[in-house]
Amino acid sequence: MYSTGYIRRPIGYGVKQLLLINAAVFVIGFLVDPHAAFNPYDIGLLARIFGLERGDVLHGMVWQPVTYMFLHGSLLHIILNMMGLYFLGTDIESALGTKRFIYLYLGCGVLGGIGWLLLSGGSGATCVGASGAVFGIVGAYAGMFPKRKLTMLVYFVLPVTMTAFTLALVFVGISLLMLLFGRGGG
Repeated sequence: MYSTGYIRRPIGYGVKQLLLINAAVFVIGFLVDPHAAFNPYDIGLLARIFGLERGDVLHGMVWQPVTYMFLHGSLLHIILNMMGLYFLGTDIESALGTKRFIYLYLGCGVLGGIGWLLLSGGSGATCVGASGAVFGIVGAYAGMFPKRKLTMLVYFVLPVTMTAFTLALVFVGISLLMLLFGRGGG
């Protein structure tokens, strides 16, 4: 994903820190449990403690609505989430400032996790990933720069250009489809 028609700013401090934290947690997860780090169907040790699970939160693991967003189920999962953060986050951080940007990111991630808890029922599934936070960044970007044209490389090959507002609508549609067909997760 890249924007057309303007010069790209250097990566923001907050975006850089969030990228580094997510990458470090992924590497730690790989070192602790190499098989689980690349298998989205294998809940590893870190996900059992820090991933978001309804029963755990109800039994006192209140850190999970924050920590789950720094874990990812596969290499592709973290790459896609961090690409969204990288390409859209710097413009938002530049407009809001680093502190408010990080609050936005964390707040969207927590709200996304709470939404997942409410919609997941008592399934016993575990949610990991920064998708809630990144979807919040996409929504903020669409609200701040609705007519800005962005080009996404579908399957990393096919360029598709759309406005930021349209991109946000596409993400909402994808989220609804995932919700309807049971492919939830962060």
